[in-house]
Amino acid sequence: MSRTSQSLGAALATITLLGACSSSEEPEEGPTPLEHPLSAEEVCGGTLAAFGAEALESLSHGVEFSEMVNEPRAEVGAFADELRRPHEGTFTFCTIYTPDYESSGLATVRFSWSPTSAPTSSPSPVSGATANFAAGRSAWTGESSAFMLFSCPVAADEERSELLSRLDFIQPGASYEPDLMMEVLNAMTGAVAEELGCAEEAGLPSGAPQRIEG
Repeated sequence: MSRTSQSLGAALATITLLGACSSSEEPEEGPTPLEHPLSAEEVCGGTLAAFGAEALESLSHGVEFSEMVNEPRAEVGAFADELRRPHEGTFTFCTIYTPDYESSGLATVRFSWSPTSAPTSSPSPVSGATANFAAGRSAWTGESSAFMLFSCPVAADEERSELLSRLDFIQPGASYEPDLMMEVLNAMTGAVAEELGCAEEAGLPSGAPQRIEG
């Protein structure tokens, strides 16, 4: 088995475990997050300001968003500092709330480190994905999630120099447009990669990622 396949396998195993854990969690009651609504350009540390804001509005069918009022707002610099200290597990960057999803949230963006894989000349398609995209090492979507695996050799652990970012829409049973999900995730992932200092190694497009056909 190639090291790229091993890395993708590890990423997919992480995704399976995360899905199993999140499905059993009950929404917690708390303060209303939309007391001070934000625009799509402002939410999640302003990572959608350059592009991706319209995609988020289309996915949510709205223009008002927020983060939890009793937690610090997402900030790219602080999150990058946290990522530089890798450990097994996931780092939550941002949970997005809308008027229709004030208790559970609309979507969550998370990152996790993956084992280093062998270099490839082009992104590797993932079998079973609803769509594959030309971005990073691999980029793909499920019914209500988007994923990006990309190189980022900045952490203290040399054996884990790739990051997996994922966007999960929380509403069970719903499906979302793959291109729009990938545009939102790419914008946030690109901002984090830039802050980490690995934008060049990450190989992410500066706009909407293109699909890999076939």
